[in-house]
Amino acid sequence: MLGCAHPNHSIQSYSTIGCEEVRLLLKNMQAGSHIVLVDEEYILPTEYWVKENFTTGLNKFFFDYGITKWVMNQNDCDKYSLYGVTVANILNLHNPSNFRMGIAVGEVQYIHGFFGHSQNFVIVADQTKKPKVIFYDAQSLKINTFDTNDVWILRWKM
Repeated sequence: MLGCAHPNHSIQSYSTIGCEEVRLLLKNMQAGSHIVLVDEEYILPTEYWVKENFTTGLNKFFFDYGITKWVMNQNDCDKYSLYGVTVANILNLHNPSNFRMGIAVGEVQYIHGFFGHSQNFVIVADQTKKPKVIFYDAQSLKINTFDTNDVWILRWKM
């Protein structure tokens, strides 16, 4: 089983966000982008959960399945983003305080200059339990800075 959340950082203290709130939050980041949402409500992890539990679980997933290198069109950025969404949902499913709702982790596809890229986005609860979008590169296992004004977002999918 992929690592469960540390008891002191379980999802029971997290906030939730509705589908329409997610749509509004993402549209405010870049109007006109295509948004695909499949659940009515999502649980918001904390940034700590992303840095510790998610990164550890994703790294273990890569190790267990021998996912060690990037291969164009076979194991590239969009596949890594899908792995990220899958692992986040597995971790959420196995969390003892799971509220039976999806976790706010998705994939964003965008164009920067002449090149397309895909990475994960996570809607986290900040210190005041308000939703905030952060970006996570599953290939490097790191939260990264990302300015939505510098790219043309093609699609948000969660």
